[in-house]
Amino acid sequence: MSKETTVGSSPYVYRYGTAPNTALVTTLKVKLFSFNDTGAGQPQMTQIGVLQEWTPSDTRTNTAVRSIGYGDQVAEINPGSTELAGSASVMALYTRNIMQVFGYLAGVSGLVRSLKHHRWPFDVREEIVTPLFIAQDGLGPGAPNPGSAGDAARVPEAPSSKAVVTYYEGCWMNDYNRSYTIGDVSVTESSSMMITDVYDPFAVQYYGESMDTGNGALNAGQSRLFRAFENQLPSTAGLFT
Repeated sequence: MSKETTVGSSPYVYRYGTAPNTALVTTLKVKLFSFNDTGAGQPQMTQIGVLQEWTPSDTRTNTAVRSIGYGDQVAEINPGSTELAGSASVMALYTRNIMQVFGYLAGVSGLVRSLKHHRWPFDVREEIVTPLFIAQDGLGPGAPNPGSAGDAARVPEAPSSKAVVTYYEGCWMNDYNRSYTIGDVSVTESSSMMITDVYDPFAVQYYGESMDTGNGALNAGQSRLFRAFENQLPSTAGLFT
């Protein structure tokens, strides 16, 4: 991992700063990474600089199932498919625009000028760095494996710091926007994207039907739905152990 720098510039500016430790999540401790566009040596993810906004989102249409003759009553909610999306906004640099940030050979790096020139998807890595006093107490019972509590691959400023890491895989841009206005001399670029998948990169092997998500049969009587049908199942002995 590395941080983004301006090509050929002095390290006098664009340095790392410090952030206060609070129990509240602060944007000062949220880091976003993507593969850079240098093409030199082994590809590595680089922290995105002058990032102004990052908005990942999940949407899903749930269908309320009812029955004729049973009054105005919902029998059950049937969850639909999940759509993953995101949007990002960065301040444009002469040496780096938002397409270059996500790995495309655009701007001063190459010929890419439009979405129609994109031939390959990109990946985004999000890290929410936790203060030391929270990391020392653990990240809660929902993080049973070391991978969920930290990122061994990154080299943080504080070696003992922890981060909740989320990987957004197979992203394609839906739009690419930049705005030049007389009222603000700074130029902002933005893009929305569709995302193929999202996961914890240190716990990929735990995803699937056996995944403990909470609120289920694995969680000490939390699921009233499971208890309602438990006696009607042929046998549940050893099924969820």
